[in-house]
Amino acid sequence: MPLTGLDGAHGTVYHANEMDNERMTDVKPTYDDLLARVALLEQQRDQETAAAAATEALRLSESQLRAIIERSPMSMAVVGMDGTIEYFNRRASRPSAISTRTSP
Repeated sequence: MPLTGLDGAHGTVYHANEMDNERMTDVKPTYDDLLARVALLEQQRDQETAAAAATEALRLSESQLRAIIERSPMSMAVVGMDGTIEYFNRRASRPSAISTRTSP
């Protein structure tokens, strides 16, 4: 009988002509199957670890940038590509920080 699938969690082989997917044969995974599964799990763990490290590095970088902007004696703002103000420091929020004069 041709195989339609292998349920890796239970090691159960299902055959094509069994419409109700009854368990036909229990198959024990081979050593190579187990090694492949361990390698896959290690790869997933490494990807998750790398993603978590990148997220933490980004958070730290953003925190450092905000601290630099906030401590600046000058008015500073972060402006998005579309012109929206993303963030500004306390100095920029003071009314005296905004000049109403135009340049000569």
